[in-house]
Amino acid sequence: MLRLTTTPQVDEQRVPLFYIDDVEYTIPARPRMNVALQYMHVAKDQGDAVAADFLLSSLLGEEGYRALREYDQLTPEQFQHITDIATRQTMGALELPKA
Repeated sequence: MLRLTTTPQVDEQRVPLFYIDDVEYTIPARPRMNVALQYMHVAKDQGDAVAADFLLSSLLGEEGYRALREYDQLTPEQFQHITDIATRQTMGALELPKA
């Protein structure tokens, strides 16, 4: 029987997702598995827009996501690029490491 236990979280490695002027905004290099599962659940139940909101908030944190939301010059293409990267990074958490 599989037993899941809670362990203290260690600081995770982060990678840049975007910059606003000279400020770097990062996401986890390997997002947690539960974020990927929650993202899929939200997408199924509430649609892609709500799922993207959940995902960016989870990965960037409140400060990073607020900066993105308040950036007046964000284009639809830039937003799509950011969400594509965030989604690929997160869904990669569901893949088993290559042997």
